Amino acid sequence: MSIYNDLALRLDFIEFKQQILLLKHPSHKATVFAELSLYDFLSIKEYVTNFEYFLDNGHEFDFKDFESGLYELNPQLKNYPESSILILKVLMSLSNFNKLFSSNN
Repeated sequence: MSIYNDLALRLDFIEFKQQILLLKHPSHKATVFAELSLYDFLSIKEYVTNFEYFLDNGHEFDFKDFESGLYELNPQLKNYPESSILILKVLMSLSNFNKLFSSNN
């Protein structure tokens, strides 16, 4: 069963990177995402999952709250314009994505 879990995690990681490459602005290099390790990805994924849990349970956060926590978790992401938005688009549900940005206005 652990081999299955390991393969599933690695597949999620590959799909994450693929989706980032498809969504990023064509003129931007995505080296910061290419350099992410599986551990970095899992940390980011857990952060997004926890953030969504709090959004779903009535806590009010805005995009800046998400972004500052993300950059604290992985400072190298600051080097890529809109890295936090790309991560949100790939890992967060659409309803929570919209909720996060509607509270920003």
